[in-house]
This record gives sequence, structure tokens and C-alpha cells, in this order.
Amino acid sequence: MKWGAAIVVLVLLLSIVLVDEWREVVSREPTETDRGGERNHSARRSLESSDQRSVDELVELMFAYEDRWDDAGVDYEEFPEKHWEVIQAWPLAEVEALCRQESGGDWSEALFERWGLEVKEEAVSFVLSLEKKYAEEFMQARNSLEGGPGEAEVREVGLDLNAVLAGWARSDPHAAWLAADDPEGLIRKSEAFEGYGYLAPIKVFEHLSKKDPDFALEEFMKHEDPMFQGSMLKGMVRGLSPATDWAELMRKVLSTENVEHRDITAVLRGGVLGRWMEVNAEEAESWFRGDEGISISRKVEETVERQWPDPFESDDYKDVITKVVVTDVSLAPAVRHWAASDKEGAIAWLRERSELVPEIPGAENWLDPDDLGTGGIREILVACYPAGQREELLRGYLDAEDVFHSPLNRLFVANGREQLRKEVAELVVSEELGEEIVESISRVRGLRDEDPKGGMGPDPFGSE
Repeated sequence: MKWGAAIVVLVLLLSIVLVDEWREVVSREPTETDRGGERNHSARRSLESSDQRSVDELVELMFAYEDRWDDAGVDYEEFPEKHWEVIQAWPLAEVEALCRQESGGDWSEALFERWGLEVKEEAVSFVLSLEKKYAEEFMQARNSLEGGPGEAEVREVGLDLNAVLAGWARSDPHAAWLAADDPEGLIRKSEAFEGYGYLAPIKVFEHLSKKDPDFALEEFMKHEDPMFQGSMLKGMVRGLSPATDWAELMRKVLSTENVEHRDITAVLRGGVLGRWMEVNAEEAESWFRGDEGISISRKVEETVERQWPDPFESDDYKDVITKVVVTDVSLAPAVRHWAASDKEGAIAWLRERSELVPEIPGAENWLDPDDLGTGGIREILVACYPAGQREELLRGYLDAEDVFHSPLNRLFVANGREQLRKEVAELVVSEELGEEIVESISRVRGLRDEDPKGGMGPDPFGSE
């Protein structure tokens, strides 16, 4: 009996050890790489292996990760963050190999950001050299309309350069920004930066405002390009401390020459106001609707008609404003930003302001995108709208002439019917309405039961 009890205890202990080891391996790398069929490769090797994995093996491993996330029901919107988490653990040599062979696909941003973090000089030099490799494409892009021949390659090189700068900014944001902003520097003079460099300050200023907020604001105030300023402000919104004097920040931004530019106004109405609401919603709204915030809290739309004179008297004409409409700007974009970082707080506030709830799904501004995923929007609708009102709202979306561009389509990211049904179920609606929504979204995206990976995603842009 004693020996039997001892054996049982030993087996239990071994089981615990094996389970712990299995969990550790799973947390490092996927062990299942099946995407519709068994693949013969060695991507399952542990990171403890001294052998560097090939680019093909790493690409297979990246597919395996995304398969696992798909199976777990992870929203596609969360993939970039997960890419970064994985890439941080990979040996630098493997990361560099993927970058040099341009084999990263959707993982390229994380790969080039990691390379820029570790070896910024080599990473910058490589990306700038791609302008020669794709010289023909760059020339075609210069001579064609936006989206024409060569544009895709130019865009990828530009975004890779931005990712390298983002990685550099993680360790030294001052140096990264000064290198990017130097008018005589190789980065600023490059065609890749000329086309997409205005997006680079978003991540650079996120890190810069965490480390030196005064310097970040100073650089913003003196910059002359409003598109760059818009990106700077987006980065600052992400990086500034909650203890920031948001009223003072608003005043300073409103004093800049380019404040009326849409890239800056959108961030003031969205990200900046949203951060302030997270800290003190009553104070933020009061300022926004008061005298100081009136320039951004109201939208003026003018109807202009051309008036022609008597042709026998003059050839001159004049444009006359025949109608002026002034409307209050909605708080919905700001609330979305708030909900992206503090969903519980935003939901508690929205329960008392239910008139704003119908605006939330379609309120994202493509000039100032927030990080509120579709799952978060569905959660807000369920938490803040009773079942009857929720069904009425969704049916209104469903009856829209253009469902593809309606708020309904922006409630889901599923690229297969099975996943779509799971997302629709989160809205807690009647079975009849739920199936109508599934059929409508499946139709506009081209989803089929037998093709779970097919179809198109939702319109990434909201209204301006």
C-alpha cells in the first residue's frame, strides 16, 4: 500500500512538471501549423535551438501563430500588437533575415521596428537602399495617379522606414525625431519618407511625449507642415500622462497657425478630447461646449452658389453664400477614444447619455483613428441600449441602401460565416434578426460557409 501511494504521488508530480513544460513551449511558439493540410517543415523547433531558422520556416511559423489566433477568436485588429509580442522574443539574426528578404508580409511593421530598435543604422541604411532596388517603381509612382503602377512598392518602403524609426524611438526618441526631421539628412531627403513620412511622428511622438513632453510640444508648436503636426498630436495623445493639463494643451494647439487644418482639428475633437474625458468628462465637455472650445465644437457648412451677370453687361461672376448651417460637433469620436483605453468608464458615462450610443459604431474618423475594436463597440451597444432599442437600431442599419458602408458592417471583422455568427451572437438579438444580419454581411463581403478565409473586410474608414 505504501509503495502504491508513493507511485501515485510520483505520477502526479511528473504530470504537473510535464504540463508546466508543455505550457511554456506553447507560450513560446505554436505547435500546430496545420492550415488545411499537414506541412512538412521544422518550424516547431524550440527557440533554445542553436540553429538559426530559415526564412521559409519563420514564414510558416508566422502563419501558424495567426492560425492559432484565428482559432481562438482573436480579433484581427489585435494582431499587430501580438506580432510585436512574438517578434520581441526572436533572435535578432532571424528578424534581420526576414527584413532583408522582405518576407514579413503583415508582420513587416513589427519586424522592422524590432530591427530599428536593435541596430538602427543598418536598418535605416537597408530601407533607404530599397529606393534603388525599386527605382523603376518609384519612377512609375511619380508619374502616375495615386494607387497607380509602382505605388504599392513605394508605400511598403515608406512604411518600413516609419517602422524602423518607431523602433529607434523606443530607445532614443530624441535622436530618432531629429534624424527624421533634419532637412539635410538622408531620411528626410528620401523619396520613401517624402511619400509616407508624415505618418512617422505618430509612434515617434508617442515615445517622445512619454520621455520629454515639453520637448514634444515645443517641436509640435514650431513645425510648419500641418500633416506632420497632425501625426505629432496623435502620438502625443498616446504618450502623454493622464496628469497632463489638457485645457492648457488645447489652448496651445488652438494658438497655432495650422489649427484649422483637418488633420489637427480631427485630433482635437477625437484623441485629445477623449483623453481629457477619461480624466474628467464633465470638465472636458464643459470646456468643449464653452467659449474656449467653440472653434472646434461647432461645424459651419456653407452653401455657395455662382451668380452670373447679364452677358451684355459683363463677363464677371461672383460666388455668393446663400445658406449657412451651424451644428454642434458630436462627442462620439472622443468617447470612442476614451472607450479604447477605459471601456468601463466610458460605458458608465454613456449609460447616462444614451442619445450618443447610436453614433458610436460609425463615429471613427479616418483622420484620427482610435483603437476601439469591433468587440468593444458590440459590448457598448449591449451595455448601454436595452434589447428593444438595440434591435431597432440594428434593423435601421440593416435597411440602409448601402450596407457595405453602413455602421452595421463596421461592427464585425469576421472573414468567415462561423466567426461572423459568433460576433453577431454577442449583440444578443433575436435569432431571426441575427440570421438576417449574417446573411446581409455575408452577401456584401462575399462570405461562404465552405470558404471561411475568403471575402473582404469592412470599410476601414469612418465618416470624416
